[in-house]
Order: sequence, then C-alpha cells, then structure tokens
Amino acid sequence: AGLAGGADAAYIFEEPFTIADLQKDLAHMMDKFRSGILRGTIVRNEKCSDHYTTNFVTSLYNAEGRDVFVARELVLGHLQQGNFPSPFDRSMGAKYAVQAVRYLSSKVAENLQEDGTVLAVGDDSACVLGIRGRTIVSTPVDELAQNTDFKY
Repeated sequence: AGLAGGADAAYIFEEPFTIADLQKDLAHMMDKFRSGILRGTIVRNEKCSDHYTTNFVTSLYNAEGRDVFVARELVLGHLQQGNFPSPFDRSMGAKYAVQAVRYLSSKVAENLQEDGTVLAVGDDSACVLGIRGRTIVSTPVDELAQNTDFKY
C-alpha cells in the first residue's frame, strides 16, 4: 500500500524500525512541508510494532510537526473501499508510466538482436518500480527475492 500510494515512509512487519527511523522520517516530512510540498503520507502496518502504535506515530508527528503540519490517522481498509483518484494519484501514475516506458525502451535498445527481435535474459530484464527517497527506481526481481521474508 505504501508503494502504491506513494508514501513518504512505510512501517511494515518485515522491516523492523526504531525511534531513530521515526525521527529521520519526521525530519524528512518537515523539510518537505517547509519546501512547499504540502502533502505527505506515512503508512503503518497494523502488526509492524507493538510499541510504536498508529496512535503513537500520529501523536509523535503532531507534537514534533506542530508548527509545520497536522497529522491525521486513517485506517487503510476504509480508504481502500474505493473512490476517484486524486490529482496526486494521477500525477504519480503518470510518473510511474514515464519511468516504465524509459526502462523498457532502454532494455529494448540494449537487447535488440540483428534480426529485429529482443532477447533480454539479464538479471535486470524483470524488475519492479518503486520509490527510494524521492526517486522512482527499478529493482530487479531477483534482488527483491533475496531481500524478501517469504515467511510473512
């Protein structure tokens, strides 16, 4: 949901986090708002931490960001019941589409055979788009598989 929603930070069970991580993400959000980008999303999986609850994270963001922004809590299940895409959703969708076309175009150019066919067999021939920091990046599926906890 964090990836699909273009979240600034996502707290999930598979990636333990600390108060230092929360502070770093809070600082990023404050910098973002101060620079004039007046929107932000933090996603928290309901089972990611027994100590850093949704209420705790919301309270932390409200206390520390009080002069810059207001944080609100939303249960994602209610949000996912459907609605029309916002302008931000449309913008992110367009950015992902541009990156996907650029990536595919580069792979076609790199793997074009003399007979006009494309033979892409490298590790990066199957990838997933995501956000790292503020940049949309492609990550090979093999690399993701190495870093995925399939138990959960």
